[in-house]
Amino acid sequence: MDKYYLAALNSAFTYLPAATLWELIARFGSAQKVFSADFAALKDTKLVSAQLLNRYKSRYRPNLPDDIANYCHIHSVQLVDFREQLYPAPLRHIFNPPPVLYIKGQFPEAQCFLAMVGSRKATAYGLSTAKRMAAETANKGIVIVSGGAYGIDTASHKGALEGGGITVAVIGSGFDNIYPAGNHRLFSQIQEKGAVITEFSPDTEPLGIHFPLRNRIIAGISSAVLVVEAAIKSGAVITARLAMEEGRDVFAIPGDITSPTSMGTNSLIQDGAKLISCSEDILAEYHLLPQKEKKAKVKNISLFDVLPEKEVKDAEKVLAAISYHRSVTIDELVLYSGLPVQKLAGLLLNLQLKGLIGQDTGNRYICN
Repeated sequence: MDKYYLAALNSAFTYLPAATLWELIARFGSAQKVFSADFAALKDTKLVSAQLLNRYKSRYRPNLPDDIANYCHIHSVQLVDFREQLYPAPLRHIFNPPPVLYIKGQFPEAQCFLAMVGSRKATAYGLSTAKRMAAETANKGIVIVSGGAYGIDTASHKGALEGGGITVAVIGSGFDNIYPAGNHRLFSQIQEKGAVITEFSPDTEPLGIHFPLRNRIIAGISSAVLVVEAAIKSGAVITARLAMEEGRDVFAIPGDITSPTSMGTNSLIQDGAKLISCSEDILAEYHLLPQKEKKAKVKNISLFDVLPEKEVKDAEKVLAAISYHRSVTIDELVLYSGLPVQKLAGLLLNLQLKGLIGQDTGNRYICN
């Protein structure tokens, strides 16, 4: 039950740094005891500014923990606090990690989470690129993380779903004020295999100040951030900068140097972000490309070990001819080796069975 008191404190204080909240809990002994403390006792700690304490007073309701617990039960919302094992491990180590997360759906387990972010007013190039990249990487098991907004975010979520993969949306409001409302159906689809998450209590409105806070979560739960298309001063570039500070990989897709929505991505590349031109560039970073089947190579093999002695001399002629010309027909081999076609046919079959040669298109023989 203590986590619902923690959520209530986080909701009432709203912008209190996580470190300060944990110090209050350490001083009083539990989140429940902090919540039950009178305002004077909180003021005496000198940990809370007058402005935050006034906000806390205005939002404080004795039944707030129960209201949050009931909301989560009725609306199938999972509340996870920082101290629980279900809390995303990478998020624990960022600056100012959220004390609690509200989760709709199931937060996935995966080797790699890729944040895909970009402009709300994206070009057709940006939207199609985001959708394709998301589909191709999600299909290989990468979880796509984005912010649920219009533009690149929406294209990334949809691409991941169409690719048969999983995606996570991090929103900057509470579940009673889903933003943008036009993506309500998309959020429902995301929850079927992935999750929609927020640090904000259900009644929280989508205020401008919330989106930079949301961006730190997007970067924090991700292995890397891919900026698809963004202006110089944009939330996507802020997310990328946050990711760099947290030691995450940062990728960017280059764009038209005359387009305002490509200036941010091009600038990130100049500052050290890795240029991405196809999904294989990302898959290769995380060793998710399928390994090509390698043909067995025969090194330092003696023909006397694999062929009857009487065939060795003829086999040497055949292998030399194939090796020199790289690809030959049986008629060409008759010419190059001087052997009759009847003898060649049997010898070629034997060499194939021993794995020394193979057949290419057009019945042409090649060395293995």
